[in-house]
Amino acid sequence: MKNVESAAHQFKDLISSARKVLLLTRTQASTDGVAATLALAEIVKSLGRPVILATPEKLADSFSHLPGVAQFKTSVGPKALVVSIDHEPGSIAKVSYDEQGDKFNLVITPVSGRSVNPENVNFSYSGGDYDLVIALDTPDLALLGPLYEAEAEVWSKLPLVNIDRHSANTQYGLLNAVDHESASTSEVTTRLILAAKLPLPKAAAELLLLGIREATNGFQNAGPGSFETAADLTRFIRGGRGESTEERLVNEPFRKSENLKVAKT
Repeated sequence: MKNVESAAHQFKDLISSARKVLLLTRTQASTDGVAATLALAEIVKSLGRPVILATPEKLADSFSHLPGVAQFKTSVGPKALVVSIDHEPGSIAKVSYDEQGDKFNLVITPVSGRSVNPENVNFSYSGGDYDLVIALDTPDLALLGPLYEAEAEVWSKLPLVNIDRHSANTQYGLLNAVDHESASTSEVTTRLILAAKLPLPKAAAELLLLGIREATNGFQNAGPGSFETAADLTRFIRGGRGESTEERLVNEPFRKSENLKVAKT
């Protein structure tokens, strides 16, 4: 089993090569899981990748204070084929369809004197057109209920990343960033992002810090890792250098030596 930091390189490669990312968290979602999912969505979007956020059931009103929570859907939706036509405004008179046996015909009728050039017809997909799946705070895929049931065949053909902290995690991902000793999934997510050297927008850092605080009951149940990760996030929020605790401990002595002035003799 790979630990969180050693999974970082592959995680970065998967994010960087994805076209659209599906982010999931479990039924009976926790504030920690929702906050971590929203934070990761901010990070993925900062890299120019669109995201879909989903959870098996409508989130309770108690999550309404989390920025971006309205993005969550309870279904991914089918992958829809989009037919686009390069045309001059007003040149299309009517669009209709008919079915002939096992054929579905989309009929595009131009205005009199015009024609539709097949070279101007383009095809794309919308809806569930994702190629990377990331589940957060979800120890078992069964906890994704109808989402998993509807998408299981699709997910079996795509890379799936499992980010979690529960000891009962079934290690179902192609990549498992799971740490049973962490107090929160937000802590695991932060460590993964920092180790992968991915951008960490302020909004994402604030969400991750909130997730850690909620999971540890205001840091009453926090261990050293939670405090260190919270310190790293606080530096991002305050506009610091963005170094992890480990990097800061290594680099700080060199900074101090650079700042020393040589005394004149």
